[in-house]
Amino acid sequence: TTVDRSAGTIVVEGMGPWQVKDGVTQVQHRRIQVTPSTEFVSVKRARGPAPSGWVGDFVESVLSAWQVKPGEWVTVTLQPDHGRATAVRISIWEPSEG
Repeated sequence: TTVDRSAGTIVVEGMGPWQVKDGVTQVQHRRIQVTPSTEFVSVKRARGPAPSGWVGDFVESVLSAWQVKPGEWVTVTLQPDHGRATAVRISIWEPSEG
């Protein structure tokens, strides 16, 4: 939802079955620290056979740092760092055509 390069953070929204209150799924906002070693990758489905040989497999491409924008679908691999979440890897998912 937020990308703040000067502060070195991103804020992501997440929800899951463990975030339910009174029968309503709750959206959780998490502030995540981004470091110079954080890896950024783009993930998309191959239109035909991927390098793995599987049609429609996911293919990753390395991105330069901070190639993420609010509103994009991401997954973040975290490492605990003295009580705060630090991003090891940010995967930016590109929508596929159905």
